[in-house]
Amino acid sequence: MSDDASNGQAGEPALNISADFLTGSTDTGLDRIRTRLLDLTNRNKLLNFRHSPASSLRIVSAPIDAVFQSLSDDKRLVFVPVPEPPPTNEFDRPEAQDYAEQLGWNTSFDLHELECDEGAIPLLRVLHYPDRLDTLTRKISSAARTAIEESGTNMLYLVFGFLEWYESDDSNQPHFAPLVSMPVGMERSGAKGKVVEAFLEYSGEDMDSNLSLVEKMRRDFGVEIPTLEEGDTPTSYFERFAEILRIKRRWRIRHQLTVALLSFGKLLMYRDLDPRTWPPSQSLSKNPLVRELFEGTKTPNITPAEE
Repeated sequence: MSDDASNGQAGEPALNISADFLTGSTDTGLDRIRTRLLDLTNRNKLLNFRHSPASSLRIVSAPIDAVFQSLSDDKRLVFVPVPEPPPTNEFDRPEAQDYAEQLGWNTSFDLHELECDEGAIPLLRVLHYPDRLDTLTRKISSAARTAIEESGTNMLYLVFGFLEWYESDDSNQPHFAPLVSMPVGMERSGAKGKVVEAFLEYSGEDMDSNLSLVEKMRRDFGVEIPTLEEGDTPTSYFERFAEILRIKRRWRIRHQLTVALLSFGKLLMYRDLDPRTWPPSQSLSKNPLVRELFEGTKTPNITPAEE
């Protein structure tokens, strides 16, 4: 009988240890496993966001900085649909955008030239009639509640601005990456048989830069995306992209507002595993257990657990 068989190891598969461990370098190993938390492909909505008419709400005729400031000041902002046109044959009802233009609305999704009267609370105008807005807000708010109940994570955000970028200089396919994403909550009110109003309010959770975009631009283009700093407004943040846009002349900042469902869960883990965010006295990369995982070092005062 062989030694392996006598030890009960015959036919047992070898342990499949990820190449990210036992690299010989804790810093290298941490960097590798952190990167695995990021999806840097075009499937990631944080790199290649697509406006879905069924699961997002695009806002028009709203001053972007005033919306940001009002929500930051804990004000609730109401969604305003396109009013119903005078009653006619239902098949003759014009498209909501067409009727909004007849009413004098600015229906462009680009909002960089709009301003708000001092002290006025901005409205969140959308290019939908009341019935369609009711359907969308009910669907979006229900999905947001479900996410919180199942994972404890808020996925509802108001996106302030997108970076329009291209994979290469000869590509004709634009990609849109969210820039400032404010976590929000949506409330609906209205008695049965009455018009339902929908409101948006800031949840109070932290806002951060789009870490997927930061890493994608750094690795693929050698471009450093500015970090979102305390006191920034969307416009002041966008202005710090001037040097990037000077180099990448086809890239643009889209001053737009969109309510969408986004997932940042793994990005928070990515940030938490950054050794630079830990106090020097409690450095993650110097922790004995972490070092053993990546360097194979042994700690003499640690013994295997009993069966």
